[in-house]
Amino acid sequence: EFFDAPCNFLTPHYHAEGDSFHPSQFDYVPPPAEVTILHVGSDAVSFGLTSHVSPVKYKIQMDYTSDTHKGSIKTEDCGTVEVEQLIPGTEYTFSITRIGENGNQSTVVYLFACT
Repeated sequence: EFFDAPCNFLTPHYHAEGDSFHPSQFDYVPPPAEVTILHVGSDAVSFGLTSHVSPVKYKIQMDYTSDTHKGSIKTEDCGTVEVEQLIPGTEYTFSITRIGENGNQSTVVYLFACT
């Protein structure tokens, strides 16, 4: 006998907690791909991000730090992100994470820029 069954278990995805497989396609959050620095100004940096096409809605979290300044921006998963009100002449580390609707996070992408 054959029975109809959902087939979402046929596409395994890695879970953030180790190398085990989990059946849910919503556990895995793809990291931001092709992040580029579009413009560096004296007090702002803009980034280009390739959006992930998926039925799942994602947000982008960008944290930035320097020796004397830090902050965070959370936005929709869109094509560009601009970080403003930075300190001129300062080197920043930017860490970019994609966050799923369920709160799961991707691996972090790091970029560096000096205003």
